[in-house]
Amino acid sequence: MSQHVHIFSARILSGHLHFYSGLSGPADGEDPAHIHPVKATTTAGGDHEHAINLETGPPLPTGAGHVHPIAGVTGENGEPPHADRLQDLTGPSLPLR
Repeated sequence: MSQHVHIFSARILSGHLHFYSGLSGPADGEDPAHIHPVKATTTAGGDHEHAINLETGPPLPTGAGHVHPIAGVTGENGEPPHADRLQDLTGPSLPLR
């Protein structure tokens, strides 16, 4: 498996709305069950934003390669302080040149 990254983009709706998007870090090694780091900051929703610092789940095969699940909890922020849950899939892999 060649070195690659994944685009991710989604929204979080939990009483207020946040969007997030970015590019994953490259996988660590050539393992077929590899994972990617995912770091981003949500857009402001309800006058605050959240940090996202997660790892993807293992790859899920598709007809055109694979995607990865992204699931977890954002960093805590806001008034009152809270974290938001997120769950989505990355886009397909993009080769690193």
